[in-house]
Amino acid sequence: MNYKKIPEYFIRYILVFLILGVIFLDPISVQAKDAETLQDLKNELADLKQQKKENEQKEQYTQSEISKKRAEIEQANRDIANAKNEIEIAKAEIEEYNEKIEELNKQTEELMIFYQIMNGNNSYMEFITDSSSLTEMIMRSDAIKELSNYNQENLVELEELITKNEDLQVELIEKQVDLKEQIAALEVK
Repeated sequence: MNYKKIPEYFIRYILVFLILGVIFLDPISVQAKDAETLQDLKNELADLKQQKKENEQKEQYTQSEISKKRAEIEQANRDIANAKNEIEIAKAEIEEYNEKIEELNKQTEELMIFYQIMNGNNSYMEFITDSSSLTEMIMRSDAIKELSNYNQENLVELEELITKNEDLQVELIEKQVDLKEQIAALEVK
């Protein structure tokens, strides 16, 4: 045996064993269940793209819903502001009508006092009969009719103002209830 060739044989055998070890050991480490084909990867990519598309659609829908709700809230705020404005106007009108009613009540009371004084003494008859001429008597009679008509008109106007005032107060209460409902709806939104 040649001693020079021994290391050469030894190296050859080691190389053969290493090559055989790599060939046999590498397939063992690969597991069949983890292996993915190109088609599997394409299917997975298509699924991920579909999920992405669905998520984008959901996001768009959510954004549109948010925009709609914001628009509804803004409209509700405008409606509330308008209702508050209408309530203030109604309150001012009620106050104005109250003042007119009070003024007409005073005038009516004064006319009633005058009427009672005239009726108590039969002053109308004296007023008419004290006239010195027929023309003066007609003028005095017309003056009494005018006073009666004026008093009657004041009473009718007073009744109308009282009715309007009561209607406005009812309307004001309804607006306040409506405003409270709008505020509650806005809080819910």
